[in-house]
Amino acid sequence: MFRENGITDFRVDFISKRCAGAYRDLPGYLRPLIEKAAETAGKAGVRMIIQLHGHCYPHNATAAYPLVCGLDPAAVGIKIDPGNNFAQEGYELLDYQVELLGEYIAAVGAKDALVARSGDPQSSSKGWVRAFSPAYEGMTDYPLLYRELKKIGFKGPAVLMPFYHDENYDRLCECLKQEIAYFRWVERQTS
Repeated sequence: MFRENGITDFRVDFISKRCAGAYRDLPGYLRPLIEKAAETAGKAGVRMIIQLHGHCYPHNATAAYPLVCGLDPAAVGIKIDPGNNFAQEGYELLDYQVELLGEYIAAVGAKDALVARSGDPQSSSKGWVRAFSPAYEGMTDYPLLYRELKKIGFKGPAVLMPFYHDENYDRLCECLKQEIAYFRWVERQTS
């Protein structure tokens, strides 16, 4: 039913880090659920995609790999998201993420973030603020990421996620056009 209507992939909802009660119980609690969901997706001929997302689980490649290791990558995949890594819960090396997740990478969140000292210097962060930004301004080394993805034969999709300048629609649109041009440039550089 899904494939006949052009649906090949679907992203599951975010998973709370409190769903298992204790943080240490997350992998053991989620792995059987993911196994069953992947089996069902495989029978339906579609692939479920789990997004790496801050304040949720899995939040990085290291947490995601044990959840999908050994499962059919045609039935379960991971959406990596370097912008969320920078903006929310830290950073993992891009080549590490790609090598670790390999055939399970099903999509890339094409967004970015930066760190600026624009907040209250008396706050607990001492004024440092993590903010989403256009990819051409952010911290992600997209040429490196694209090269690593090319090594594993990744064909897409990349999901544009312009989570910046939401207070100014015209500026958002202009930056999004520049961001698309940047991603096209990166793609040409790594082809």
